[in-house]
Amino acid sequence: MAKSSYENPFRSKLVHMPADYGVERINSLKDDPYKIVKPLPLEKMEATLDEVTEVSKNSKGLFRELKDKYKIPVTPVDFVIGHKGGSRESTLYSVSEKVAGVILDKKLDDMSDEERKKSTPVFENLFLSLAKYLKDYYLADKNYLRDIFLLKQYMYGHRKGEKTDRIYLVDVDPLVHRCSKEGLKDPSNLYFYHNLIAALPFSLSRAETLLDKEFEGARKELLGLLDVVCENEAGVEKPDKKNMGRGTNYDRIKDFRDDLKKGYLLYSYIK
Repeated sequence: MAKSSYENPFRSKLVHMPADYGVERINSLKDDPYKIVKPLPLEKMEATLDEVTEVSKNSKGLFRELKDKYKIPVTPVDFVIGHKGGSRESTLYSVSEKVAGVILDKKLDDMSDEERKKSTPVFENLFLSLAKYLKDYYLADKNYLRDIFLLKQYMYGHRKGEKTDRIYLVDVDPLVHRCSKEGLKDPSNLYFYHNLIAALPFSLSRAETLLDKEFEGARKELLGLLDVVCENEAGVEKPDKKNMGRGTNYDRIKDFRDDLKKGYLLYSYIK
């Protein structure tokens, strides 16, 4: 087994956990198995202490807003600053509360008819909140959490001391993005467009199919965002001569919008 490139900044020994938690590269604390510890991939790998501190502060605020304003349940998380092994280069660890349960994607497959009936409003609210979140941050031109839109990043279960299972976001990597005004001309904005016509619609479509119900509120929010994006991006992207006949990313976004207007949720991919 390869030696970890991260030093352990905790007093307790880290114990590796199996990859069935919805999150990769995770550990628990030997002295507190209900804490999940994960070294985080920072956008800028050679980060200074001040930069890592700023990431930690901003990430806490974004996850807090996700929970308080958008009512998306997030397992409690904090961030600890450490160093990468053999250097003074700063890095960040997330320390979150363990959720005992199953990955949400798998839970959808295994639900009884009674469970599906009871949980449908919960899923409706979750996807309405995710669609609002993506729309609000695009319109505000602000940083948002870009990696929270897949069902496999959530779990259905309970934290220590809880007796009732519920949905929790457990993938709490502070991966932040802002869709710049350059739109499709800026390659870094592909994160946003991927979430818009691939990640979020894929998860929404799967939930709707398995629960046998269209989530009208989430679709309406998504369509409103697509209208704004299509208006902003019209004529910006030039056709790629190497990709003639396959359409541009703008074409994919517009086609997805037009299909959704007809009632079809046909998720696509950004290239």
